[in-house]
Amino acid sequence: MDATASRRVRPRAWLCAIAWLIATGSHRKASRTTTRIAQDLAARMDHHEGTVIYGLDATAQRLRLSRATVKRHIAVLRELGALAWQIHGSRRNLRKPDRPYTATGTVYAAVVPPAYDRAHGHRTTGTGYTARLIGLTSTARARMAAAAVAATRSRSEAAPPPHRGRTILPSPRRTDPNTPTATGSHRPRHAPPSLNTPTPPFGSRSINGFKNTRTPANTATTAATSTATTINHPGAGIRSPLRVARDIRVAATVRARVTWTAHESLRRLAWALRPLIDRGLDAPRIAGELTAWHLDDWRPRHPAAFITARLRREAALDARHHAERAAAVHPTSNPAWRACMDRLFPPSADPTHAPPRTTEARRAARVAGRHDLVRVIEHLERDFTDALDLYGTDLTRRASNLAGSTTIHWHTQ
Repeated sequence: MDATASRRVRPRAWLCAIAWLIATGSHRKASRTTTRIAQDLAARMDHHEGTVIYGLDATAQRLRLSRATVKRHIAVLRELGALAWQIHGSRRNLRKPDRPYTATGTVYAAVVPPAYDRAHGHRTTGTGYTARLIGLTSTARARMAAAAVAATRSRSEAAPPPHRGRTILPSPRRTDPNTPTATGSHRPRHAPPSLNTPTPPFGSRSINGFKNTRTPANTATTAATSTATTINHPGAGIRSPLRVARDIRVAATVRARVTWTAHESLRRLAWALRPLIDRGLDAPRIAGELTAWHLDDWRPRHPAAFITARLRREAALDARHHAERAAAVHPTSNPAWRACMDRLFPPSADPTHAPPRTTEARRAARVAGRHDLVRVIEHLERDFTDALDLYGTDLTRRASNLAGSTTIHWHTQ
């Protein structure tokens, strides 16, 4: 990484640079196969860092090429200055459990050479792999503006003219239908375009009171379906681009720590982890939560879908438990039971019944408790709530620490 003069880029910009390098003939051995291999690498690259695991055998199998061909074109990309080594592979056995032999994979980084930046008028700061793009020259800005205007004009010319409910057909030249054409045949007679009634918008009704749609209205089913979808959707709500990028970074950390999510895309994984992220969990705690599911040797084929289904099931169970607790009737809410208890134990007969405590009484008790913490401890053992009301949180905490201390021994007289 330190020896390269190229700067790092993201996959999309890297593919544009590869296309330019091949089109300009920068390497005589670069071909369409080089582009195919570059597209395969870009599809597996990390979106932010632009790094990818080489995987020679898997790449050759996916593209149906020989290993020698893949090696040759990877060398071409490196000679073009479009690939840099980040981690050198090794044949040393890592001795992982349940695997007879495991070597270290090679990791490449996507880079673009300085010649590409100079040709496109890119202004950069720094040198080598850590260089950054900071702007464009005036010539490059003018060229990009002209290309954008030309692309907009070509799209507007290629787009069909707008129409409202009428089928517009190209009309032939007004000639006599009996006049023979150049091939000797007669031109067929064309009927004029049909004047169709514009189709009303969805949900409107015609004069007779029926919808101009293929299926009858079913507002109840539509409303129920949309409501259920909104409730069950794990990523409900609008997220800003910065928050989505933060979710993707969290998903990248989780994917690196949880083995059975390694083959899932970052965007799908980030979408599935949104409920856990919204709870305030960071990446290590989310990874611990997923690891605690104890999948053992089983691996889900679609980890994001599995996580979504698992979280939805847990949310449904929690909602049912909350509903059951809310619907449960507490024994003390029964009026007959409360009347019976008031009759058997009237407030005046309660030995612990006392008049309401005043502020002056609390202040005097706290002044005495600062000099006699044993009194506070004994009061805590009898009635914790009453001691907290009488002495306050500060004095109660000091007394609790003294009672639970293993180095300070205290006793009452």
